[in-house]
Amino acid sequence: MGKNDMVAAGTAQSMAPAATRPAGGGALSVFANAESFNLATRMATALAQSTVVPKAYQGNVGNCMIAIEMASRINTSPMMVMQNLYIVNGNPAWSSQWIIAMINSSKRYKTELQFEFGHDPEDGGLSCKAWAEDYSGHKVEGPKITMKMANEEGWATKSGSKWKTMPEVMIRYRAASFFGRMNCPDMIMGIYSQDEVLDMGAIPAEDYALVVDPATGEVVETEVEKDEPITQEQRQTLFKMVKSAYGENANKILKDMLTKEGYDSTEGLPTSVFNRLTEKIMGHDKEKSNEGEKEGVIAEGPPEAPAENDQPGPKGKE
Repeated sequence: MGKNDMVAAGTAQSMAPAATRPAGGGALSVFANAESFNLATRMATALAQSTVVPKAYQGNVGNCMIAIEMASRINTSPMMVMQNLYIVNGNPAWSSQWIIAMINSSKRYKTELQFEFGHDPEDGGLSCKAWAEDYSGHKVEGPKITMKMANEEGWATKSGSKWKTMPEVMIRYRAASFFGRMNCPDMIMGIYSQDEVLDMGAIPAEDYALVVDPATGEVVETEVEKDEPITQEQRQTLFKMVKSAYGENANKILKDMLTKEGYDSTEGLPTSVFNRLTEKIMGHDKEKSNEGEKEGVIAEGPPEAPAENDQPGPKGKE
């Protein structure tokens, strides 16, 4: 090829249209055309044979294909998607940590996601709202999540729920996922977080439940603590404790306690509720005892000073 031919070829090559990028900005859109689909199939087959990827993807070419497509849409690597997209009760679900990381790394907002906590008794004693400041200085907020909401929706009362032991962690995760779905739906892609999917789904077995471990973000199987109804002996113990602590007002106070817990009587009362009531009664009884001791000290007054003849001193010689 002569010099002029090489120049002409180079000019023609430079004038050729650039390769079309996927709409999502990623390196590969699985369903763009037959060539992309075949390439993604080979990639998914290789990933499915790996033992490093999560179990939901091992030996499952279809799941790996979906992970590749989703990675293309949000412009990240397939491995990142597979490490943070779980299949819970047959539904795909993001880990809550990944939702926070996606929002922060997107640079859509001037600040990273912030969490504002509240401790209003009307909210159940704890609330959390996720927010971020955009580049115009506007504060973009998500819905406020409260412990009252968690109890009424049944999130905190499910067997094995981490809301019972880690309320501040769980309420932060839920506030982040609500923020993402309201303000960043394109990043979340309409997919719920693991915690939400588990809270919406049924317990898979009588003695076990699926929960998300906040430390690792993984779904783990935990043994369900059975909340058996109290025995007749426990009912009698409860009546005696209330009578001892509150005296004549015992029946009315016990009825008010039961109403707050959502029960009309002690018949069939769950053990967990029985334990909470006994703790409250014992706490009141202890306060009453402390007040009685203080009143006794005040009534007796300060100890009398010893008489002058009784003052200790050196013994005289006999």
